[in-house]
Amino acid sequence: MKSLKIGIASYEKMQTRTMAIAQGTYTSGRSEPKVWFTSIESFARVLSDRNGLVRLKKCTGGKLSPRVPYSDIVLDIPIVMA
Repeated sequence: MKSLKIGIASYEKMQTRTMAIAQGTYTSGRSEPKVWFTSIESFARVLSDRNGLVRLKKCTGGKLSPRVPYSDIVLDIPIVMA
């Protein structure tokens, strides 16, 4: 399975980064997070939400089985939020 790298950044920093990517002035690196949240709290809500990182797969007999498509979740947290 693959790893999912998650980053925490302010809305303004995410917006600036996204605009730079869209304008072609910045290219994200392979080691950078692919999914971003504005706080640890919002990340925790997604983990606990039914529509979060867990996928439901239909098994034999029509039963649903929870699956996580990742072997690891790596959380990249800045020490100083500027």
